[in-house]
Amino acid sequence: MDSYIWVDGNDAEHTIYISGVEGELYVESEDGWDDSFIELHIEDSPNRFSSHYRGFSYRPRDYVLTVTILKDTPEDLKRAKADWKSWHNRELDEGYIKRSYTDDAGTIVVRCLDCIPGQAKWTQLAPSAARVVQHYTAAWSFWRDASATTANDTMNDAVSVNISCANDGDIPAPIVATYTGICHTPKLTNSDGDYLELKKATVNADDELIADTRFRGDTRRYNYFLEHGAGAGDPVTASSGSKPIALPRGAYNLAVVGAAGETSSAAIVISWHNYYAGLY
Repeated sequence: MDSYIWVDGNDAEHTIYISGVEGELYVESEDGWDDSFIELHIEDSPNRFSSHYRGFSYRPRDYVLTVTILKDTPEDLKRAKADWKSWHNRELDEGYIKRSYTDDAGTIVVRCLDCIPGQAKWTQLAPSAARVVQHYTAAWSFWRDASATTANDTMNDAVSVNISCANDGDIPAPIVATYTGICHTPKLTNSDGDYLELKKATVNADDELIADTRFRGDTRRYNYFLEHGAGAGDPVTASSGSKPIALPRGAYNLAVVGAAGETSSAAIVISWHNYYAGLY
């Protein structure tokens, strides 16, 4: 099964095409789905035989769908064009493409690409038929699983607790760490030795302290506190030396510990998406 669904910035789903289901929109082609766009950093050298490779950066992805719209009347086509433009209203901010396909083992795989609608180029094919070439720009150029993976445990005061996590994606995965309950200056460390320590003490059993290291849209990296798990969220400062840590590829532990001499018994949940360089 192949399906193409656009989820706008208000989380409303708009079905573009589902194979085997009769409809009036048909995907003719799909481009920009493969390996992530990269830029190589090459430094000039006085050596005439060689320059120096200094690394690479991931660049925004241009994902393109070419879609044919077939309607019964010109008036119906006009309404369909208006609907398409409404679906892709950039004022709604980033949405995502939800793409499904069947792999070689017969399993349905769902991958999502967080993106902002780009240019739409229309071609009139007939009085009641048109083609649109729709661009989507993904600043974070990786495909992700539709659902987050989670791991959880409970803090044990100043004794380090290891939380077992498995990142099955192609790149280190940003995380969301949610502490619920009582904790003091919780410190979370990954297998690379990078850590994120929050300068905050919670005192209620239902207080929430959240560290979000994702990069996209309104979920950009941010640390905040919700007293009794409610409210708009008060910003929380991280200790010096802290980083927006990520979960390395593979199976690793994240270690969590509270401040010495203080009570830290909060439940902690780590969530992350597996990210992939290409759709397949």
